[in-house]
Amino acid sequence: MTKDSSEETLYTYYQLEVQGTSLDWDITICESLDHVRDTLQYLDTFLDDPEIEAKVIITGIGLTRSAYKKWKEENIEN
Repeated sequence: MTKDSSEETLYTYYQLEVQGTSLDWDITICESLDHVRDTLQYLDTFLDDPEIEAKVIITGIGLTRSAYKKWKEENIEN
């Protein structure tokens, strides 16, 4: 049985790292820029506090679809 070649192709995903907050997580991976935007809008409710000096770092990373699927299974609660 051969693997689907699209499962082994590298695609661009976006790693969001949040520093300086008390969130339950500090790193997540987004599938698209729309997902990045949605995550930033969610984070805005936490970061809109003058007492917090948070830093958000967005990095483009290459992952295969199978690697992203595995990351989601290990890191995202269902």
